Amino acid sequence: MLVALRQGWRLLKRHKKAIVFYYLANLLVASLVLVPFVTAFEDSLGQGDYRETQVERLDNDWYQLLRHRAGSLLGTFSPSVTGLGPFARNLDRLLDGRLGDLPAELVGLGVLYLLINSFLTAAALGSAAVDPRGCSMREFLRTGGEFFGRFLRLGLLSLAAVGAVWLVLLGPLQSWTRDLADAAAVDRTAQLWRWAGLAAAGLLLGFVNLVFDYAKAITAASDRSSVLLASLSALFFCITYLVPATGLYVLLSVLGVAWILAAVSLESLIPQASGWGILTAFLLLQLTMVGRLTLRFWFYTAQLRFYVRNEGLYRPEEEEEKEEPVAPASLPVIQE
Repeated sequence: MLVALRQGWRLLKRHKKAIVFYYLANLLVASLVLVPFVTAFEDSLGQGDYRETQVERLDNDWYQLLRHRAGSLLGTFSPSVTGLGPFARNLDRLLDGRLGDLPAELVGLGVLYLLINSFLTAAALGSAAVDPRGCSMREFLRTGGEFFGRFLRLGLLSLAAVGAVWLVLLGPLQSWTRDLADAAAVDRTAQLWRWAGLAAAGLLLGFVNLVFDYAKAITAASDRSSVLLASLSALFFCITYLVPATGLYVLLSVLGVAWILAAVSLESLIPQASGWGILTAFLLLQLTMVGRLTLRFWFYTAQLRFYVRNEGLYRPEEEEEKEEPVAPASLPVIQE
């Protein structure tokens, strides 16, 4: 497990361009939401001193009026969009199966992000598998085009698998735990049943995500054309190496949670009542995003290395640095 982490980090350093592309793609999708938000805020604040007072504190009357007049997309704005709020709210929606409550605009952006993410994941993981010693920008993009269709089908298949798990297992399980919580005579018992249902949902969804992570690794490492067979192979691989594969997944997840908590804690210490404070908080958020994307790529490369080592596909020469071709030196001219 630790060997896979170390080798995955080496792969990550040799393919740093993937993190840059991930970051730019996130900025592109976020800007499609940010522009309507900023326009609506400007119209709602108007002119005068009222705009300045909103920087220092949030006026609840203005906030309620904004949400009342806003459309479905702007209506999702709330104080929980800062700090730990987005992570906690999205996790709660995922575990409760309420992702379908999102506005149509956000669902459309999610589809766009799925397409972009499928291409970038195909390029990053495919390049790490095909060219482990590094690749050029042209090779990176070419690999993304080669694996894009398969990784897109894997993404759609994973969404179908999550839906099936909710329909067959988690839906009835959540309903059963809610009934037990409602029938409990003590609030503590009701809360325990509630947490038990969320924990079961988290474990099952985490395992589904683990399986499809390795399905991507298998597709890239073995050049599989059938995503269904790759997913079945990943399922058997995860069951065979359940403890170390889960341990690697949990370790990287803990690192991701620790990074988010550290960033949120630092952000809460920054006074944001001035331009410099807002700029500092913005830069911290960008650093947080880069760290999260780095951890995501580390997930992929570490799991890729874990798979190829256990399947006997590992070649030690892949750990050597890629040597750049050296142009022949010109011969000196001999004067007679």
